[in-house]
Amino acid sequence: MEGFINMRLSPVYRRLITRSIAIVPAIIFASIGGEAYVNNLLIISQVVLSFALPFAIFPLIQFTSDARKMGVLVNAWYTQIVAYVVFAVVTVLNFYLLYEFCSTI
Repeated sequence: MEGFINMRLSPVYRRLITRSIAIVPAIIFASIGGEAYVNNLLIISQVVLSFALPFAIFPLIQFTSDARKMGVLVNAWYTQIVAYVVFAVVTVLNFYLLYEFCSTI
């Protein structure tokens, strides 16, 4: 934060602000909706987070498979195959999760 927006804060204040941004909405939703609503909110947040995983996996595979960038540490061909299979499985499971989630609504 300091380097990006040139704003200097004490670590105590920074932690207080960032944790408040995370905790206050959760407390509000929990007090309004009760336990069942919190469970649904948790499931929705996990669905959203699971969809971010393929967007992190694919560039990572691409980057670590490039010999110009990685040099001698480049992925072997069999590691690339396993990585792409994992990427495909995670992506397919995410679409299945989305299908199941949308069919219950």
